[in-house]
Amino acid sequence: MPNTQVYYSERWGEEDFFYKVPIDQYSDAEYTLVLKFSEQYFNEPYMKVFNVAIGDVTIIRDLDIWGKCGAKLLPHD
Repeated sequence: MPNTQVYYSERWGEEDFFYKVPIDQYSDAEYTLVLKFSEQYFNEPYMKVFNVAIGDVTIIRDLDIWGKCGAKLLPHD
């Protein structure tokens, strides 16, 4: 059974918000990063739109989770 509770928790910030994941940049390894999102607060699209970056590289631009899912509290990986 999947852990759906992760979609009912919330992290936010009014300034730049980030997580720091320590990865050995000198290791010859491959990593898979799965980001779990759901909208907790807003009730319509375009109320929260943001970019996702890894280091200095933006990997997702203008992410609107409500717009992707069509409602709040729905998963978007």
